[in-house]
Amino acid sequence: MRNITRLSVFALVLICLWGMYSAPLQARASGLSFETEQLVFTVQDSLWLFDGDFGFYNSGLRELDQAIYFPVPANETQSPADQVSVVIGEQQQSLPVFGVSPQGFWFQLSMQPQSYETVRIRYQQVLRENMASYVLLTALTWGKPLAYASYSLHLPKGARLLHSPFAEPEISAQDGWNSYYWEFYGFVPEANFEAGWEY
Repeated sequence: MRNITRLSVFALVLICLWGMYSAPLQARASGLSFETEQLVFTVQDSLWLFDGDFGFYNSGLRELDQAIYFPVPANETQSPADQVSVVIGEQQQSLPVFGVSPQGFWFQLSMQPQSYETVRIRYQQVLRENMASYVLLTALTWGKPLAYASYSLHLPKGARLLHSPFAEPEISAQDGWNSYYWEFYGFVPEANFEAGWEY
């Protein structure tokens, strides 16, 4: 029985890894490129709230219909993603979400030829410690730097950032929040987004 359980876990890990690396390769072959990301992370009570805008460009001459895998780190201090929402465009059209696992999910992206679209993804996770992470390094599998990337981290007033993902943030404090902001052009991530804080 234990061997069956171990094989099931191993198979799940292989499926997740296949999704993380094969989907971008297939998408690039079809003319899809990952251009920008603007991510907002908010710590509210014991929740890690994620709100991200992702820019995609279809340079192909045909309509594109591509499954994209979105990894979400989950471990003993950070629960799997909950209340997942994926929408596209100004009309906020919902995109199909499927294959949900503790480590991420898939969504189906459809785009017209030679078009640019913004996909907005939201979810939340329960935090058991004053730390959280987000996967940045899968952006490398798209084979090019991000033309633009920005990251905002909002902590409750009274919280102090101990560990930040990047150096020299722009810092502001208003409306009961301490906010940290980073902005990059031609961005190639060197590590995942990891933050730690104390009260």
